[in-house]
Amino acid sequence: MTIQLSNKDIPEFVRDGVRSDVCQLLRDLEYDKPIKVANPERIVGFLRDLLGVLESSVDMTNTPHEKGEGVRELGRLYDEGTICDEESEMAKSLKELENKWRGHIDKSQSLSVHAKLFNMDGFYPFYTQQKVRILFVGREACRMQKKNYISTVCPCIRNDNFNGWTVNQYPFHRRQFYLAYGILQFFGSNQREFPKWEDVPWASDMARNIFAKSHGEAINGLDSISWAFINLSKFSNETDNWQTDYSSRYLPFVNDDVNRSNLKEQIRILNPHLIIGANVGELRDMLGYNVCDQTQKACFYYPPTSDGCYPPFLDCYHFAAIKSDQKGFYNPVREVIMNHVKEIEDYMNKNV
Repeated sequence: MTIQLSNKDIPEFVRDGVRSDVCQLLRDLEYDKPIKVANPERIVGFLRDLLGVLESSVDMTNTPHEKGEGVRELGRLYDEGTICDEESEMAKSLKELENKWRGHIDKSQSLSVHAKLFNMDGFYPFYTQQKVRILFVGREACRMQKKNYISTVCPCIRNDNFNGWTVNQYPFHRRQFYLAYGILQFFGSNQREFPKWEDVPWASDMARNIFAKSHGEAINGLDSISWAFINLSKFSNETDNWQTDYSSRYLPFVNDDVNRSNLKEQIRILNPHLIIGANVGELRDMLGYNVCDQTQKACFYYPPTSDGCYPPFLDCYHFAAIKSDQKGFYNPVREVIMNHVKEIEDYMNKNV
């Protein structure tokens, strides 16, 4: 079957970030020539889905849009025999922190008006089982008032279904998979080599088979992948505009002294080895990190003190930014981590 397509039909940043099994297709498209492929429906469908994501601003956000799954309470998610004793204690500590946090919001004259928007976050099951405990940090959730972020998003990822959209189609979530996979494989290998980009599995495959599992169906030797995730603001964005509203919700929350103290406590409870931010310079300022290695696409920051209180922090583009998965995220993060292996390993060894 021959498909006649033109190179101009595909945006440049899609061609840059597209996965390996359509790379040959795209190379042929560079010369605007007819091509033959074994499974045209899959490739055409994939390109169509990519273009659909780019045309819909909602689907670029930190939003679950679960459909037919129902939202399970955090306690139920963690009480299904899917976490270890260490994580049970961690979940208990986070719940106690949440209660204290909500109490402060309710009593705050300036923040109580947004109390119903509060949503807590934390870690996915088997986070502590990983070779490297990674904490991803975003700014705010979308359309999650009165919900728990983890118990809302986790079933959607496991089922590879965000209201009909796959994890592959969600830049915000798929990029966390690609970065976590590369980092876990790097620190889990004796050779200390990052996987080649073309060898990185589909995010949806990892979501279905090894995400938040003790031992799943191994992919390239990795049978479990998980991480922690928090937003700096616990106020959900319930508007039709997915961009952060700094003036009315975000900055009032993150600039509040008690909220800052609670965020620090949340990070201490999660006890990560490495923090990866989605363009969250506010966290750098909040914790007093010192810049070490700064590039246009990724920045590495030293912990503010030598007492081991906070881990190394790597900040990059927002996970929903219109950038190439490979050139905008995977390659820059790989380069920065390889340049600072010693600092990260030293922290890991002190915080087993």
